[in-house]
Order: sequence, then structure tokens, then C-alpha cells
Amino acid sequence: MFWITSEGPFFLLIPQSFGILLVLYAIYDPTSVLRFLTYMMAKAVMAERDSDGDGELSKEEYDIMVELTKSDGNWPGDVDADALFAKYDSDADGKLDLGETQALISEIVPRMMGLDSPDAGQEATTRDSDQKEQEKLEKLYQNGYISEERYKRLTEDLERR
Repeated sequence: MFWITSEGPFFLLIPQSFGILLVLYAIYDPTSVLRFLTYMMAKAVMAERDSDGDGELSKEEYDIMVELTKSDGNWPGDVDADALFAKYDSDADGKLDLGETQALISEIVPRMMGLDSPDAGQEATTRDSDQKEQEKLEKLYQNGYISEERYKRLTEDLERR
């Protein structure tokens, strides 16, 4: 049976199908796709820069990453790296967890690409999407699916954006 092996045409369609689904979903809900992409970037940063393997990006690890980015000429000159770290270190423990890193990336990457100010339409779309996300969080909390601590943390993450 040729379609069960990794060489069969069935397996060749999976990446293409995933790409098509991702594009269709991006049209339907672009902010979710952006969140997914920043999440994947944050995971990649953690995998590459978390030298002690604790699952968090320490200030020292972050500083090394910033220096490398500056040496490549990709760091925006108007961004204070220390202030950015402090802004996203929500629990002030001197480390960025995956969620904090994702939030930082969602701010810095557009600036690195020169997309400093999104158009008003995109801001409105993001606000509407954030409102929907907040409503979903409230329902999950009210129905007992997430703890109060998790609800507060996720709400803070939404407000930071």
C-alpha cells in the first residue's frame, strides 16, 4: 500500500493542506494566526537562547540575544532593551517565561521590520479580537475550566497587548 509509507502521495499532501488551512484561517481570524506565529517564534527563541534549560529566558540570556541582534544590525535603534525586558517581566523575577517572551516578540518584531505603527483598521481588529478573547476567558473561568490565578494572568497578558 503506497499511501501508508512516507513516500506515498498521501503524506505529500499534508504540508500543502496545512498551508491552505493556515491561509484560510488567517483570512478568517488574522490575530489568531499572528498569536500562533509569535508563539512559535517564542518557542524557537527559548530553544536557542535558554542556555541553562530552565524554560525561562534570564536577563543574562536576553542580553546576549540583544547583543547578537544589535551586531546583526536588526535591533531598532530607538528601543531600550532593558526597559523592554522590564516591561514584559510581569512577575519581576528577572526572567521571561514563554508567555512573557511571546508578548515581547509581538512588540519587537514589527519594529525590527519597520512596521512601527499599524494602520487604524488593524488596531480596531485587534481590539475586537482582544474583547472576544476576554469574553472567552470569562466564560472559561465562570464555568470552572481555569483557575482564578490563571484567569488573572491571562487577563493581564491580554491587557499588555
